[in-house]
Amino acid sequence: MNKNIELLAPAGDADSFKAAVLAGADAIYFGLERFSARTRAVNLSLDQLETLAPIAKSRGIRLYLTLNTLLRDCEISDALNLTAAALERDVDAIIVQDAGLMAAIRAQFPEAELHASTQMTTHNLAQLEFLARLGVSQINLSRELSIEQILLFSEKLKQYGIIPEVFVHGAYCISYSGQCYLSGALYGQAGNRGACVQPCRRQFSAKSGGFTAPFSLKDNCAFQYAKELCGCAPVSLKIEGRIKSAEYVWTVTKAWREQLALVEAGREASKESELLNKAFNRGFATDYLEGCPTADFFNFGEKDATWQQAGTVQFFSADKKLLKIIGALEKGDKLLIKGRNDKFICNAEVCKIVDEAKTAEAAVCNAQIEITGKLNGKIEKGQTVYKTSPVFETQNLKQQIDSLKAIEIPLSVEISGRLGEPLVCTFSAKNASVTEKTAAVLEKASKHGLDEETLRQKLGRLGGTGFALAGIDAANLEA
Repeated sequence: MNKNIELLAPAGDADSFKAAVLAGADAIYFGLERFSARTRAVNLSLDQLETLAPIAKSRGIRLYLTLNTLLRDCEISDALNLTAAALERDVDAIIVQDAGLMAAIRAQFPEAELHASTQMTTHNLAQLEFLARLGVSQINLSRELSIEQILLFSEKLKQYGIIPEVFVHGAYCISYSGQCYLSGALYGQAGNRGACVQPCRRQFSAKSGGFTAPFSLKDNCAFQYAKELCGCAPVSLKIEGRIKSAEYVWTVTKAWREQLALVEAGREASKESELLNKAFNRGFATDYLEGCPTADFFNFGEKDATWQQAGTVQFFSADKKLLKIIGALEKGDKLLIKGRNDKFICNAEVCKIVDEAKTAEAAVCNAQIEITGKLNGKIEKGQTVYKTSPVFETQNLKQQIDSLKAIEIPLSVEISGRLGEPLVCTFSAKNASVTEKTAAVLEKASKHGLDEETLRQKLGRLGGTGFALAGIDAANLEA
């Protein structure tokens, strides 16, 4: 791992957190139950954080808590209490949007590491100077900047000793990050309070017929510019996706881990990734990075470019949840069914293949499905079925996620002592050691004296400490 280049992955729930660990993230950002700009995510509880933190920390992975909504005055106290609880659980930094909260955290926790959220829309030199005065150590630069501007700001940030953070993959906002009021104005769900319902992604009926999403942008994908962005080092490369699945987090993080390995080895970076094409995306764009937004920046309603047309509905039994299509399906396939004029009907998952047949003209498949989410109308003959195959099953990731635990640190113990003197224990792990002596002196045992087996039994009780007993040396213990 190059410590000057940080791969920062999202976690909207416990499984996503573990997926980021497995895929090779250097740092993970997440929200708790309050004050997160992604309230639609499951987020983590403090109890979950207490369990998950050792899994990450034992692998050298840094943890960043997002407290990045704008706050009311009456909420500052609760936010500070949450900050204290997070720091007690080994969180490395707090990501903040509200400048007032930044000042309050700095006053109450002077040693706490502060990061500026993307919600601050940091896009000019005056902002950099202002945030430097507030004592931030890392700034997420605005997603709307070009590579040329990012490089310029990165040089300026080096003068302040601040690390630039750059979004390299994931959703774009039709407005500027942190400056959109569309969700709040239309639905009373403000983005800066973490409640954006993404009206920009919604379909609208067009006068010409059909449905379109005129405000929906393609996704950011800086993959081909990995080498240029690594030239900003020290730099944090951030993946968007706290309301995305664990499968998405693993796939995108893994792809970027492989790309950075090429760059760090001095080899030519890949132009594209098969893994990235399998993860949820609305099509990829580099318009902002190249400083020239075009009409191709919009995806006009295609919600997920990973969907492939699987066939057409021939019959559906709502009672038996049996779907017959002209086309081929496999167990585990995720389905999207659309009606006339591209109208969304539902999402589903294939639970079981009942039977299938292939002719010279076409394949026919009967499958039992489970509808996931809301059913918008009826599944009827002639509707189009799209599918995408999951990555989890092919990579056995779910099992790895369920079994992931903290890495225990090997602990060696050297015991010495003689009658009339204290017992001396030296504990060694990771090139560090500490020596402790007993307050009482050793006396002759009336029955069972100290031996290596007894010491191993007593000192091996290390559950929950993060250590595992590697060995005991009692050669200098007087029998």
